[in-house]
Amino acid sequence: MGAVDRDRRVVLCLGGRLTFTDGLPLTVGGIKDIALRLARHGMRLGELSGERVSELGLGEEMKERITALLSRGDEWKARLKRYENSGIATLTYIDGAYPRSIAEASPDGCPPVLFCYGDVKILSEKSVGYVGVRDCDEQDIDFTRNSVFKTVATGFGVTSGGARGIDCAAEFAALEAGANVCEFTSGAFRERLAFAEIRSAADNGRMVIASSEVPEEGFSSARAMSRNAYIYMQSAACVVVRSHLKRGGTWSGAVRNLKKGWCPLFCRDYAPYLGNAELISMGAKPIDENWDGDTGVEGNSPEVVQLNMFDDKT
Repeated sequence: MGAVDRDRRVVLCLGGRLTFTDGLPLTVGGIKDIALRLARHGMRLGELSGERVSELGLGEEMKERITALLSRGDEWKARLKRYENSGIATLTYIDGAYPRSIAEASPDGCPPVLFCYGDVKILSEKSVGYVGVRDCDEQDIDFTRNSVFKTVATGFGVTSGGARGIDCAAEFAALEAGANVCEFTSGAFRERLAFAEIRSAADNGRMVIASSEVPEEGFSSARAMSRNAYIYMQSAACVVVRSHLKRGGTWSGAVRNLKKGWCPLFCRDYAPYLGNAELISMGAKPIDENWDGDTGVEGNSPEVVQLNMFDDKT
């Protein structure tokens, strides 16, 4: 095992959550602190062991915590083997394939580990995010699809959350238009792969499904809230198709993005949607059916777009 592989193994042990409620692992910021302490002793992160924890100047509680995390090595090794056999890739924040947009948006708070199915190269491509409530109507779906076709034409893929309604409409419109899709799922990882269209798109290099939670975890509203941030961090710009007023994940995610400034926010300007109107008053850029798809951000290179549209895997 090389030095980088040993580093990855330690990142996984220190930052990987065995369950969503697992409170033991460290944040990326915490792992970086351990790496810095090791560097003062002339050691890499991958050289960390239970015996060396006492040399790092940590408090007793943290020493016990690190030791307990390192003891999970065998369990993680077994899990990674299962994931690999299922085609699931494991990315740590130090891996080259880890999405730089997320790492740069939250250097110390990004997920230490991502689990992915599909072509991880899609994580490095530029995309426009699409979000919205699940209880939408056909008018919302039509607006979503038409907007996706426009942003795809300007060189972008799509990032969304895989929820029924607007999320799925955006993803399938992108695939229909020949663009790639990045889906950040809120748990229920394996359930997503049970859908033939989703698995086929991923197997054919058109889609990557990513989660900060282990594949065994199911759906929960708490996970849905936390993954919304990753959609904004991953996206070059994001479109809110429909939001409730001051409630729900679409609202909270959009408000958080406006505060954090992760990416430009566009919002459908439709008077009956009070949540949308409030987001626009807070700084989201209004768009309607006449929007030309211009986000003010440069899309993927023509070479990437052409490869996506004419790849013979489709």
